[in-house]
Amino acid sequence: MFLELLVFVFDKSLKLTSSLLLFKLVATEPVILEESIDISDIVLIDITNTTPTSKAKRIFAQPTENKGYQFVYLPQSSRTPMNEIRRALSAHDINNARVMDIHFPARNVCGLLVHNDFAPELVSKLNKLGTETLPLFNPNSPDIISDPIHNGKTPEEKADLATKLQKNRAIRIINRSQENVFVVF
Repeated sequence: MFLELLVFVFDKSLKLTSSLLLFKLVATEPVILEESIDISDIVLIDITNTTPTSKAKRIFAQPTENKGYQFVYLPQSSRTPMNEIRRALSAHDINNARVMDIHFPARNVCGLLVHNDFAPELVSKLNKLGTETLPLFNPNSPDIISDPIHNGKTPEEKADLATKLQKNRAIRIINRSQENVFVVF
């Protein structure tokens, strides 16, 4: 006996456009299937819009003079893994593909690496959601060094340490990024 799972693809008017055999399974024992299918068991997935209009516009647009990337810093109430931050961005209709990297330069601060052209759009969306960015945050500031081990250091030593930590973060970001992305610091 064979058990087949068929996937049916519909357009927006629910007209059948294609069907796909997802898998075919050989059952070792007889499988009893219900005679009728309850409509609540059917899941419709809209796959008609695979390339969003905004992405299509960017593909065929003139290159901008605003080349490069920048960090947009956000406040954080607690430590949150990167995947949860990406999930939260998606939930707020922010395109994760345009966020090159996420890092944590200081306690309660999250940094998003984005293209210069996307930064104003990101900040605008975040402000509409009630999330204020931290435009004055400086990852090289001696104030971000909060480890008690460094309490005895001078502000200049702390500033040097903060700069060294930021350079190390930048190197890790470069190592995680795609080969065609370059970060200059």
